[in-house]
Amino acid sequence: MVFTTYSFLFLFFPVAFFVYHPIRIATERVSFLKKIQLDSIVLLLISLVFYGWAEIRTLPCIILIAFLVRLGGLQIHRLGEKSSAFVVGSGILLAVLLIGIKSFHMVNVRLTQHFGPY
Repeated sequence: MVFTTYSFLFLFFPVAFFVYHPIRIATERVSFLKKIQLDSIVLLLISLVFYGWAEIRTLPCIILIAFLVRLGGLQIHRLGEKSSAFVVGSGILLAVLLIGIKSFHMVNVRLTQHFGPY
C-alpha cells in the first residue's frame, strides 16, 4: 500500500484514525491505560497492518526490529547518562541486521529469478 492509493486514503487512513484517536483520548484520561501505554500498542498494531499490507513476508523482520528497538530504548532509559556506548553498539547491530535482511532478500530474489519459484 502506498500513501497515494485510494485504498490508503479512503480505507486504511480513516479506519486507523477513528480507531486510534478515541484510544489516545481515553489513554490521557485513564491512568491504567496510560500505564500500559495502550495508545502506543494500538499505533504499533496499526503500523504492522500497514507494513503487512505492503509485503506480508517482511512482517516478521519488522516485528523483530521493533522488539529490538524497544529493548534498546528500555536499556537506554535504565542506563541514563552512561548509555552512549550502548546507543552506538545498538545502532551498529541494527544496521548489520538490516543489511543482512536486505542481502538475504536480494539473494532470494536472484535465485528465484534464476531457478524459478519453489
